[in-house]
Amino acid sequence: MGKLKTAPVTEPVSSTEAKLHLKIDSDTTDDNLITALITAAREAAENYIGRALISQTWEAYFNGFPDEITLRPGNLSSITSITYIDGDGVTQTLSTSVYEADTYSNPGKACLKYSKSWPTVRDIQNSVCVTYVCGYGAAANVPGAIKAAILLIIGHLYEHRESVVIGANPLELPQGACFLLDPYRLIEF
Repeated sequence: MGKLKTAPVTEPVSSTEAKLHLKIDSDTTDDNLITALITAAREAAENYIGRALISQTWEAYFNGFPDEITLRPGNLSSITSITYIDGDGVTQTLSTSVYEADTYSNPGKACLKYSKSWPTVRDIQNSVCVTYVCGYGAAANVPGAIKAAILLIIGHLYEHRESVVIGANPLELPQGACFLLDPYRLIEF
């Protein structure tokens, strides 16, 4: 899996939507808590389904060019660049004439174009770096079932603020959230 380079600038669920779901007044002293819960709920949903929701930039490192470069999390929208360390130890940027982004597969891939080949790289750790963007784009593009699951997670976290809750496990996703998220889950993730 890649490493998050640039986090999403918005969330799939707004503070207003979360407060409406929680049935609390818009003038609450819990604004900071609710904002934190929205982010935590999005991250939990993303981790569960193996997909990015809102556009975010990731980097993945490889020890050379594999036959197939799979880019996780899912919902690849574009590849920003592929850099590599050549045999002389110089960092190079691979021309886009050599590869293309497979945004139809989930997770997405960096694929060689017809009759092209990967360049030779220095035999060292992390000699290839792929920088890519994944996510549905804006909040309006996130499927409604995922947003509903995020709201359920927010409600669960808001009600269970302690690490130990008698009769429940606050660390597990609510069953209803799993039901809503399962159709979007990448099985191999």
